[in-house]
Amino acid sequence: MVERSPGIGGAEAVRLEHEQRRRNRLLTEMLDHLEATRGPVDERLVRKYLDLLA
Repeated sequence: MVERSPGIGGAEAVRLEHEQRRRNRLLTEMLDHLEATRGPVDERLVRKYLDLLA
């Protein structure tokens, strides 16, 4: 959920929340598609890249 800061009006907060949910839905769909076409995720690679990003 998007934190509502004092400077953001109600309509803007709703727009931001909607956009965040849309991005999350699209990411989930993309990951599901990749798993269906390329197989399950290699958890070792996930840990490797998370460590690199940290």
